[in-house]
Amino acid sequence: METEIYNKVKFCYSDDHNSRKFLEDLFDMDKLESAFGGNGDTGFDINKYGERMKEEETTRFIHSEHR
Repeated sequence: METEIYNKVKFCYSDDHNSRKFLEDLFDMDKLESAFGGNGDTGFDINKYGERMKEEETTRFIHSEHR
């Protein structure tokens, strides 16, 4: 990984106190999915994620057309 990118990425580990504190400062831990170190139990739904990505891409495309 290039240094510029490495310096922008924060690696977090659910069993590390400092990582946990970092996540708590950024996220509502009750909503953050457990797969990412949170307390949320909704699980990861690839279909919902795909739909959300499509919506964001459409929004980004619409905004870029109006520039």
